[in-house]
Amino acid sequence: DINSVIIFGGNGKIGSRITNFLLKKSFKVVVISRSNNSAIELNVNKNLIHLNADMTIQSSLDNALSSAYDFLGDLSCVVFSSSYRPNLQNHSSFENITPWIDSVTKNALSIYTPLSRLIPFALKNKFCTSFINISSIYGLVAPDFTIYDGTDLGTESDYVYNKSASISLFKYFASKYGVDGLRFNSIAPGGFKDSQSETFVNRYSSKVPTGRMAAYEDICELIYLLSQKSSSYLNGSCIPLDGGWTCRWKNILVY
Repeated sequence: DINSVIIFGGNGKIGSRITNFLLKKSFKVVVISRSNNSAIELNVNKNLIHLNADMTIQSSLDNALSSAYDFLGDLSCVVFSSSYRPNLQNHSSFENITPWIDSVTKNALSIYTPLSRLIPFALKNKFCTSFINISSIYGLVAPDFTIYDGTDLGTESDYVYNKSASISLFKYFASKYGVDGLRFNSIAPGGFKDSQSETFVNRYSSKVPTGRMAAYEDICELIYLLSQKSSSYLNGSCIPLDGGWTCRWKNILVY
């Protein structure tokens, strides 16, 4: 059978890789995002449609989901890969709280609003849907700011807040709806190797037990695993995809 998936934010850096990977695995894929700026291989693939919607607005989302349901027929998997980061270039500022509030509100609603629609749909149709949240290692541990020394890179406080909150929200729904056959798991990836300087990549990699940054293929393979029935006993988990970054004692939070 062809598996079916909705990917929120499926044309972003991570989301587009997941989209292309699952298409090659013969998934039927619906990408829902705020924009058309896509890195997806859109070569007239009959198993792919792209829908524009604001995930924080119910009416906008409902229109997109109606089209998604018609296209997919069922719902094997939902991936949340959308992230709104208004403070990305101003990660050290406390002066203007408005972007922080905007970030927290939009990121929370971009997960909660779809779930408020998708969970009842899955329950009504008795689908055993796997919901997958892409969080971050910074949803588990505090940043090591020394890796950013001498660069213009950084991690903003609202990003850490949002990624941590999303993990807890998924645990809540895992506890509530696991009995109904729905699964809610999070992935907490470390930094992906992309276009960073060699100095930053080497500095980051030196702090990872496996000695490298994450590759996009790493998360694609894990998404695929979590979408399958073979992972049916994984529920309420948060899987660090970090090469061991969070296992080192100096990074562990003590409760």
